[in-house]
Amino acid sequence: MNKWLSIVCLGTITFCCQAETQKLSSAIKAVTVYNDRAAITRYAEVRLSAGEHELIFENLPVRLDDASLQVDAKATSPTTILDVVTKQQRLISNANERLQQLEKQIEVLQEQLAKLNDRENIIKGQYDFIKQMQSSAVGVTDKANRPTMQQIQQIMELSNNNLTQLATEQRQITTDKEQLQKQLQVLQNDRYPLQREANLQVKNVAVRVNLAQPATVKVALTYVTFGASWYPIYDARFNSKEQNLSLNYSANVSQQTGEDWRNVKLTLSTARPALGGNAPLLTEWKLLPYSPDVYRNREMAKKDIQYKAVMMPESAMELAASKQITTATYKPVLVPVANVDMSATSTAFTIAEPASLITGGDQQKVTINSIPDLSTNLIYQVVPRLQQVAYLQADTKNTTTYPLLAGQLNIFMDGRFIATGQLKTTMPNEQFKVDLGADEAIKVTYKQLKRFTEKTGFTNSGERITYNYLITVQNNKNKDVKVDIKDHIPISQNEKIKVKLLSPKNISPDKEGKLNWQISLKPMEKQEIPVNFTIDYPVDTQVIGL
Repeated sequence: MNKWLSIVCLGTITFCCQAETQKLSSAIKAVTVYNDRAAITRYAEVRLSAGEHELIFENLPVRLDDASLQVDAKATSPTTILDVVTKQQRLISNANERLQQLEKQIEVLQEQLAKLNDRENIIKGQYDFIKQMQSSAVGVTDKANRPTMQQIQQIMELSNNNLTQLATEQRQITTDKEQLQKQLQVLQNDRYPLQREANLQVKNVAVRVNLAQPATVKVALTYVTFGASWYPIYDARFNSKEQNLSLNYSANVSQQTGEDWRNVKLTLSTARPALGGNAPLLTEWKLLPYSPDVYRNREMAKKDIQYKAVMMPESAMELAASKQITTATYKPVLVPVANVDMSATSTAFTIAEPASLITGGDQQKVTINSIPDLSTNLIYQVVPRLQQVAYLQADTKNTTTYPLLAGQLNIFMDGRFIATGQLKTTMPNEQFKVDLGADEAIKVTYKQLKRFTEKTGFTNSGERITYNYLITVQNNKNKDVKVDIKDHIPISQNEKIKVKLLSPKNISPDKEGKLNWQISLKPMEKQEIPVNFTIDYPVDTQVIGL
């Protein structure tokens, strides 16, 4: 931006001064990553003379949000920031010349492929002609025009020689085409990134300042750009001997912003800028008579909105079990803990060590915190009707002062990876459960003992079906265990159909007919729990679902 300042001295002489443009050498020092974007802070230092200057931050991401620009400057003498302007332009690169060379090479290969295809079509025509000539020579029925045996032999020999030559040439053409297609694929793969680089758009940010006298100016430019994200991932480690559970809280960070982050101060924020700052407003809920045209237009509009909506992928990555060093001469490796800053609406985790992430590179795992020695209440979960296996579950509590966000949970038992699950969002001091996998030492069986039907009522107008099941749970461990048992009975959808639970006693099914109760087992103890219920309905009623 150019602005002329006119200074009139002694009433006769006019001096015209133009703002001096200077390109800054800046570096990214701090990054705050949200779930779908990142706030970048660049720092630059420059020595300026007195007067007006235009400082240029070059080659910034084209997806930079202009409304997010913030400039903070410090100087050794009074300095004024006049304005901040963004300019979009195409980045001139060396890709164009290389791209033109690749295009020429691709055209040559495509022309060679076209010639081979033409020759292949000619060979096919010649092959069909020779086969037709053979059929005509052998199939002549007119004695006057019938060739002699010697002529037929000559025709067949000549045809076979020609067919052999054509087959040999066809095989060579097939080989040549395969080689050309491989070369073409390589060139096309090389062309794609060059096409992107040749069309690369960038933004420049111009900061116009005015200095009363020469000074050293430090400028911090912060902007938000898309193409970065993070999601939490947890490692739950359970020590069966010590009955101890620890939780490692980490994050997978990825970025495709177009800028490399090298040795930056990395902060992960739970804030969601995409939601905006205002709560949604309810609109009128209108009812109209059904009209096929109106309904069709509304459905098409809904589909269009859904198509345009931006959905955050859920990532589902599996991590291999890490090897632990258990030799007594080694000391545990210290894990750096992130600094936690909780605001009224979000939490920010500042990673302890500087981080480096290359744009478009692989995901990087960074440690947020390690929560050791979580007190746990162990209980076995069994659903014998579906699976006759006991699953160990640890009931624990979030002892931190910040929330544990929903994310993937990798579960380790005594240093061995056993399963992958999901952790729900858990607030401070809130209970959460960690599934520790199946335990073969708890034996579970489920067996139907009896199902019989009988008439009911004085006139035998009703019918009753009685179901008898037996659940057996045996503790083969050398310690006491608690077992949480889940089962269900049918639920009636009609007042004529009555379902009654006979046993276990003192247990009431919920609205969905689900049963839930707990038992305690001493070492080597076995318990048998009968599950009995009846279904009553009129004889003239057909019941579906029995």
